[in-house]
Amino acid sequence: MKDAIHVWSSRHGAATLALACAFAWVMPALAQPIAVQTLGEGVAIEILELKRINPKIVGLTFALVNDTDEAIDPGDFGLRYSNDMSTIILLDLENLKQYTVGSGGARCLCSNAVEVPAGGRVEFWAHYGAPDPDVSSIAIQFAVAPPLYDMPISE
Repeated sequence: MKDAIHVWSSRHGAATLALACAFAWVMPALAQPIAVQTLGEGVAIEILELKRINPKIVGLTFALVNDTDEAIDPGDFGLRYSNDMSTIILLDLENLKQYTVGSGGARCLCSNAVEVPAGGRVEFWAHYGAPDPDVSSIAIQFAVAPPLYDMPISE
Protein backbone atom coordinates (compact mmCIF):
# COMPACT_ATOMS: atom_id res chain seq x y z
CA MET A 1 0.00 0.00 0.00
CA LYS A 2 2.83 2.41 0.87
CA ASP A 3 4.36 1.88 -2.61
CA ALA A 4 0.97 2.51 -4.24
CA ILE A 5 0.62 5.80 -2.36
CA HIS A 6 4.14 6.82 -3.33
CA VAL A 7 3.50 6.04 -7.03
CA TRP A 8 0.18 7.91 -6.95
CA SER A 9 1.71 10.94 -5.24
CA SER A 10 4.65 10.94 -7.65
CA ARG A 11 2.37 10.92 -10.68
CA HIS A 12 -0.25 13.24 -9.27
CA GLY A 13 1.82 15.28 -6.84
CA ALA A 14 1.76 18.53 -8.78
CA ALA A 15 -1.97 18.31 -9.43
CA THR A 16 -2.67 17.37 -5.81
CA LEU A 17 -0.48 20.19 -4.55
CA ALA A 18 -2.16 22.68 -6.90
CA LEU A 19 -5.61 21.52 -5.78
CA ALA A 20 -4.63 21.72 -2.10
CA CYS A 21 -3.25 25.23 -2.64
CA ALA A 22 -6.41 26.30 -4.47
CA PHE A 23 -8.58 25.16 -1.55
CA ALA A 24 -6.26 26.87 0.93
CA TRP A 25 -6.58 30.17 -0.92
CA VAL A 26 -10.37 30.24 -1.18
CA MET A 27 -11.14 29.04 2.33
CA PRO A 28 -12.71 31.70 4.56
CA ALA A 29 -10.51 33.29 7.19
CA LEU A 30 -10.45 31.41 10.47
CA ALA A 31 -9.31 34.41 12.50
CA GLN A 32 -10.47 38.00 12.62
CA PRO A 33 -7.80 40.51 11.55
CA ILE A 34 -6.04 42.37 14.34
CA ALA A 35 -5.61 45.35 11.99
CA VAL A 36 -6.54 46.40 8.45
CA GLN A 37 -4.59 48.83 6.27
CA THR A 38 -6.05 50.24 3.05
CA LEU A 39 -3.53 50.09 0.20
CA GLY A 40 -5.71 51.55 -2.52
CA GLU A 41 -9.32 51.77 -3.62
CA GLY A 42 -10.84 48.34 -2.99
CA VAL A 43 -7.52 46.83 -1.83
CA ALA A 44 -6.54 46.21 1.78
CA ILE A 45 -4.11 44.17 3.80
CA GLU A 46 -5.39 42.34 6.88
CA ILE A 47 -2.93 41.55 9.66
CA LEU A 48 -4.04 38.16 10.98
CA GLU A 49 -1.25 37.30 13.38
CA LEU A 50 2.10 38.55 14.61
CA LYS A 51 3.52 35.78 16.77
CA ARG A 52 6.79 35.02 18.50
CA ILE A 53 7.41 31.50 17.15
CA ASN A 54 10.50 31.02 19.28
CA PRO A 55 12.99 33.38 20.96
CA LYS A 56 14.68 34.11 17.61
CA ILE A 57 11.78 34.21 15.11
CA VAL A 58 8.59 36.26 14.75
CA GLY A 59 5.99 35.18 12.20
CA LEU A 60 3.59 37.51 10.40
CA THR A 61 0.44 36.13 8.78
CA PHE A 62 -1.53 38.53 6.61
CA ALA A 63 -4.09 38.56 3.80
CA LEU A 64 -4.37 40.74 0.72
CA VAL A 65 -8.03 41.52 0.01
CA ASN A 66 -9.14 42.55 -3.46
CA ASP A 67 -12.63 44.05 -3.59
CA THR A 68 -12.13 45.33 -7.14
CA ASP A 69 -13.39 43.93 -10.46
CA GLU A 70 -9.90 43.01 -11.69
CA ALA A 71 -7.13 40.73 -10.48
CA ILE A 72 -4.26 42.51 -8.72
CA ASP A 73 -0.55 41.85 -8.46
CA PRO A 74 0.96 42.38 -4.98
CA GLY A 75 3.84 44.19 -6.70
CA ASP A 76 1.47 46.98 -7.71
CA PHE A 77 1.24 47.82 -3.99
CA GLY A 78 4.91 47.45 -3.12
CA LEU A 79 4.39 44.05 -1.51
CA ARG A 80 6.46 41.97 -3.91
CA TYR A 81 10.20 41.77 -4.46
CA SER A 82 11.05 39.49 -7.37
CA ASN A 83 8.65 36.58 -6.79
CA ASP A 84 8.14 36.79 -3.04
CA MET A 85 6.46 38.85 -0.33
CA SER A 86 9.60 40.16 1.38
CA THR A 87 9.04 43.93 1.31
CA ILE A 88 7.06 44.31 4.56
CA ILE A 89 9.31 45.54 7.38
CA LEU A 90 8.86 45.34 11.14
CA LEU A 91 9.94 48.39 13.18
CA ASP A 92 10.86 48.42 16.85
CA LEU A 93 10.45 52.16 17.39
CA GLU A 94 11.36 52.03 21.07
CA ASN A 95 14.78 50.47 20.43
CA LEU A 96 15.19 51.99 16.93
CA LYS A 97 15.59 48.63 15.17
CA GLN A 98 14.32 47.41 11.82
CA TYR A 99 13.57 43.77 10.93
CA THR A 100 13.41 42.51 7.36
CA VAL A 101 12.17 39.14 6.17
CA GLY A 102 14.65 36.38 6.93
CA SER A 103 16.24 34.18 4.31
CA GLY A 104 17.37 30.61 4.05
CA GLY A 105 20.03 30.39 1.40
CA ALA A 106 18.77 32.16 -1.67
CA ARG A 107 15.08 32.08 -0.67
CA CYS A 108 13.17 34.36 1.62
CA LEU A 109 11.35 32.88 4.57
CA CYS A 110 8.04 34.05 3.17
CA SER A 111 5.22 33.28 0.78
CA ASN A 112 5.59 33.52 -2.95
CA ALA A 113 3.74 36.45 -4.46
CA VAL A 114 0.63 35.38 -6.35
CA GLU A 115 -2.06 37.34 -8.10
CA VAL A 116 -5.21 38.01 -6.09
CA PRO A 117 -8.34 37.43 -8.18
CA ALA A 118 -11.13 39.98 -8.49
CA GLY A 119 -13.24 39.85 -5.35
CA GLY A 120 -10.67 37.50 -3.80
CA ARG A 121 -8.53 37.19 -0.72
CA VAL A 122 -5.14 35.46 -0.44
CA GLU A 123 -3.26 34.74 2.78
CA PHE A 124 0.53 35.12 3.00
CA TRP A 125 3.22 34.67 5.65
CA ALA A 126 6.71 35.94 6.46
CA HIS A 127 9.28 35.16 9.17
CA TYR A 128 11.56 37.76 10.74
CA GLY A 129 14.32 37.85 13.32
CA ALA A 130 12.66 38.42 16.69
CA PRO A 131 12.98 41.65 18.63
CA ASP A 132 14.22 41.53 22.22
CA PRO A 133 12.02 39.44 24.55
CA ASP A 134 10.75 42.54 26.38
CA VAL A 135 9.32 44.01 23.14
CA SER A 136 5.57 43.23 23.16
CA SER A 137 4.44 45.34 20.17
CA ILE A 138 5.94 46.56 16.95
CA ALA A 139 5.07 48.67 13.89
CA ILE A 140 4.51 47.10 10.48
CA GLN A 141 5.74 49.19 7.53
CA PHE A 142 4.42 48.96 3.96
CA ALA A 143 5.83 50.59 0.83
CA VAL A 144 2.66 52.43 -0.20
CA ALA A 145 0.82 53.07 3.07
CA PRO A 146 1.58 54.45 6.52
CA PRO A 147 2.86 51.97 9.11
CA LEU A 148 0.50 50.19 11.47
CA TYR A 149 1.70 51.08 14.97
CA ASP A 150 1.50 49.13 18.22
CA MET A 151 0.81 45.74 16.67
CA PRO A 152 0.87 43.21 19.54
CA ILE A 153 3.28 40.28 19.35
CA SER A 154 1.54 37.19 20.70
CA GLU A 155 3.44 34.38 22.40
